[in-house]
Amino acid sequence: MLDRPLVVGLAWALVSGDFKTALGICVFFELIWLDLFPAGTYIPPHRPAAAVTALALATAFGLHQPSMAVPAILAGLGAGLLGNRLEQELRSWQNHQYNQLVRASREDAGDYSPERTVRRGVLVNVLVATAAFLGILTAFFVLFPLVLPMWSSTASASEITWLNLWLGGSVGGLLSLRWKRAYGLVVAGVLVVAMSGLIGMSQF
Repeated sequence: MLDRPLVVGLAWALVSGDFKTALGICVFFELIWLDLFPAGTYIPPHRPAAAVTALALATAFGLHQPSMAVPAILAGLGAGLLGNRLEQELRSWQNHQYNQLVRASREDAGDYSPERTVRRGVLVNVLVATAAFLGILTAFFVLFPLVLPMWSSTASASEITWLNLWLGGSVGGLLSLRWKRAYGLVVAGVLVVAMSGLIGMSQF
């Protein structure tokens, strides 16, 4: 349960004292990835990386309003997908190390050392994952001062609430039903929202 966004959000809220923003962001991640869980060889998006990235950006830049938190949430989604890609690469490397270990055991080679392989695998995982996460977070911290002024003008004209964001995130739960009519409902809803937005823009 430690990798669940709600657990990450609760821990962040206890430290920062901002329960509304922390849980508001993490409820969105719980909903959007409700259908994705590790089973077999499937690797879901890295949920802790997504939650921590969004929470760090929201806290650092004071993005406590739902409309202003949207860029932080999008950055979190990107971090989660990048974390998924990194874990795939690390697993591929671990498979290669395992194959070398199996060959060494069959050939009765002197360098057969399962404990060394495990230690090296854990160390590489920790170092590479930490360095990659810090690199991604640093890149977002550099980009956000450039993005936020442009987003602020859009956000000021919108009335996005946490409920709106959660409804958007609940698409993940809707898709988990594996029901074709649910997929059609999602498409129809997106089209209705898009058309209402275009009508509103034309009237403006």
